[in-house]
Amino acid sequence: MKAVPGIRFYPSSISVDSDGWAPIFLHGTIQEKRSDFDFIFEPLYPLWSNFVFLDDSGLIRIFDSDLTQEQEDELYRRLASYVIQADEDQYGNTRKLMSGSVLTEFGKYVYEFEGAGFCMLEPGVTIEQAARIGNEVWSRMSLRELPEGVICLIQNWDGVFWQIFSTDLRYLEILQAAHGGSELVPAYWVELSEDFPNPRGSSPEEVGMKRVEPGAAPNGGPAASVDNSNAPGGPSPVS
Repeated sequence: MKAVPGIRFYPSSISVDSDGWAPIFLHGTIQEKRSDFDFIFEPLYPLWSNFVFLDDSGLIRIFDSDLTQEQEDELYRRLASYVIQADEDQYGNTRKLMSGSVLTEFGKYVYEFEGAGFCMLEPGVTIEQAARIGNEVWSRMSLRELPEGVICLIQNWDGVFWQIFSTDLRYLEILQAAHGGSELVPAYWVELSEDFPNPRGSSPEEVGMKRVEPGAAPNGGPAASVDNSNAPGGPSPVS
């Protein structure tokens, strides 16, 4: 079984204060009126447009004080047009199977909170199948491989960082090209079995993680260890 690589992003919009007992994370945004998720993952939106994901936690929330009530209502109507299926879980919570194309218009409204995350899935998956896959992923204390049908696993950890895992290196290469060496979103190579759902160590430096830099993945690093010749979905390889 080969390692499943990923990239972790620490947005510079997050600062750390202390109340004398524990660190307090103060959240801003890298760009005004745009989520950090949108800033980081926008390069993947065209590739994700044909896939689907399950939103069972209110991932997209429209907060904009400049909008009138009428404008906000219209945005929610447009948001609803991207819903493929909807139902309720056993606790009565609404869950929605969304088209990946929703992120092109609404990625800037992705709400960043502890536990936020989703699996980008192959088209044709039903809401019941998506829920089973989600339960398999999010109920585990550790995960060594991605379930069948998962293109990418995206996670926000405690509002502190975003990370993405995929067996298709082309997704990671696109993000590497967009953000490698960035000080706005310092990025580090991670690996699924070691870094999901909880990070190892209190900081990347503590455990010797390698920074994501422009160009090829570091020799011997996690992104260099995966054979993705048969990976599902995605664009042509990045040269």
